[in-house]
Amino acid sequence: IIVKLLGRRYHLFFGIIIISVYQYLLSERNLQNWLLSDSVDRNTFIAMNREGIFSLLGYLSLYYFASAISSFMYSTGIRLKSWFYRTFQLLIIAALLFFAQKLAEILTGPPSRRIANLSYILEMLVFDTVYMAGFLLIQLASIFGWAAQMPQFSIDEGPFERLKPCMLDSVNRYGMSFFLLTNILTGVINLTITTSSVTDVYHSTAIITVYIFISCILIHVYTRLKQIS
Repeated sequence: IIVKLLGRRYHLFFGIIIISVYQYLLSERNLQNWLLSDSVDRNTFIAMNREGIFSLLGYLSLYYFASAISSFMYSTGIRLKSWFYRTFQLLIIAALLFFAQKLAEILTGPPSRRIANLSYILEMLVFDTVYMAGFLLIQLASIFGWAAQMPQFSIDEGPFERLKPCMLDSVNRYGMSFFLLTNILTGVINLTITTSSVTDVYHSTAIITVYIFISCILIHVYTRLKQIS
């Protein structure tokens, strides 16, 4: 709805304005102290839900920033070299956002998911851009040799249109099923393991790895069975 009403052209501007005003309220108008205080009585609807209500401003700015990055990616050309160049640009953006985040931490405090402050928004943008660049590099590396022997792409055809990794295709095809599956597996893990007591990094990494592996294998097998039938 927001995209239809406002379009994507000014989303970066909207994101900057919203997070600037919100961070000003947090830092200069003591909104942060009120949101995080344990002594404030939760006797009204707003007081009971104050973190969720006011953090919407931070998450709204994050949406606008993500939309701006999406528009930036959507403008990429169809040639592989265009995607390599775009990946390099994403890494540069991630580096700039990282330095901005560190500066924001000095000026406004550490990231807080609870109130979605400026430091947290920048941290999420750093993660998103780094992961996106990493995924692009993996995608480009997987098709580079194959694409080198391809004929010229048509005007309306992207470089990734003919080649779709099987796992990516399975998750995209049955996104809701994958979401429900992972939620069920999360519940199974929570019922069988006291996750808060798992403090060893290798143990926790092994659990997450097995969890991801089982989730991906099940959705992939389900997709292939649906195709066969």
